[in-house]
Amino acid sequence: MIAHARKIRLGTAARQWPAVLWLTLVWVLLWGDLSWANVLAGAALGIFVVVALPLPSIEYRGRVRPLALLRLLGFFARDLVTASAQVAFQALRLNWQPRGAVVRVPMRNAGDLYLTIASLLVSLVPGTVIVEAHRLTGTLYVHVLDLRSSGGADAVRAHVAEIEERVLRALASTDELEAAGLGPSPVEPGTSVEPVETEPRTPVEPVETRAEPGTPVEPVETRAEPGAPVEPVETRAEPGTPVEPVETENPPEESR
Repeated sequence: MIAHARKIRLGTAARQWPAVLWLTLVWVLLWGDLSWANVLAGAALGIFVVVALPLPSIEYRGRVRPLALLRLLGFFARDLVTASAQVAFQALRLNWQPRGAVVRVPMRNAGDLYLTIASLLVSLVPGTVIVEAHRLTGTLYVHVLDLRSSGGADAVRAHVAEIEERVLRALASTDELEAAGLGPSPVEPGTSVEPVETEPRTPVEPVETRAEPGTPVEPVETRAEPGAPVEPVETRAEPGTPVEPVETENPPEESR
């Protein structure tokens, strides 16, 4: 049992080698000296953290779309530059008092991966930071530096929803997009689209009705506009069926 547990832990460390590498890099940067001692100590510390304190693995069933991912990065870069300029301008204003607020933002998808990425993108932009996140309800609480300059609570919710939409379109699967109400993502170049077969329409045959012998036929009363020609109405009845005359009335023309 002990040997089996050790195999599981070593397998976990082997699968999470990017985390070990990242922890080693952070350790070297904290010491500020690139040496074999710091590298080995950081690697040993990273392996210990991964094996002794393993984090739950995140199951990913989505699909990475390169063009949508580039659009997401471009959108984030634009937000970063714009928000930095706004915060710098507000800091230089005299007698300026910001009115901060915490805005509750419900998310479309409560997945851990998408919720984490959206939270990071929101927090990295100056002027906004995530103060709380609820996994079960998929809700983010965003602190805004100045609610008035941000356009109000509705504008903050719309902006965070746009970030989440771009994250989902870049990384989520088609089923996850449909569940979030976003529909299928745009077709990437080179992706084959299967034709959709449709059943041919069934022609509808006209229904012919005939009156039974002896059934009285009600007269049809028609009125024409002044001066309009009246076409004769031709009716056919079964033998022995009484037919009443059809009366037509033309309104009198106005005297000129």
